[in-house]
Amino acid sequence: MWIDKHNGRRYPLPSSIGGKPVSFYLKNPKVSLLAKALYTAHFRPTDNDSTTQLLALVTTNSQEIRPFYRWCLDFTIAISDGALGEYPGKPALAYATKFPQEFFAYMDKDNTGGRYKSWVEIIAYSGLGSYNETMAATRQTLVDKMAENCTPCSDKTSRRIRGFANDVTRFRTKR
Repeated sequence: MWIDKHNGRRYPLPSSIGGKPVSFYLKNPKVSLLAKALYTAHFRPTDNDSTTQLLALVTTNSQEIRPFYRWCLDFTIAISDGALGEYPGKPALAYATKFPQEFFAYMDKDNTGGRYKSWVEIIAYSGLGSYNETMAATRQTLVDKMAENCTPCSDKTSRRIRGFANDVTRFRTKR
């Protein structure tokens, strides 16, 4: 159980991530100490450089440890409120655009749709800061970036990419 020292909320912790026991990541010398500290409740993401560093790890090319960093980002999205909400959007968008097939596979693991909704909202809220284009141009930029990293890309995944870009830009216009 992870207890938030700021508000007392309790969050259950997974015993496995990405098909591996959490101990695999906690004992792995390649895994960032910040990521380990988050899981063990010795670090709480806030609006600081350490949080930026931790969340940026989600785009590592290491398939072995990326699931743990993805969990760190997902967990940070789950506990985000106030100023912390400004931090996970850009790394979430970077992950989705760099690894679109993996992103959709991860979204599909939650059959409630809650994870997808949270990621869309956080990306729309704080991930599109550098997109100073019209919403149509932003949508097309997202589609193009994701499609570029989707090889091979099935028709189904291509449709999901377009849907995701639509969802992010639609939510952004609602805020």
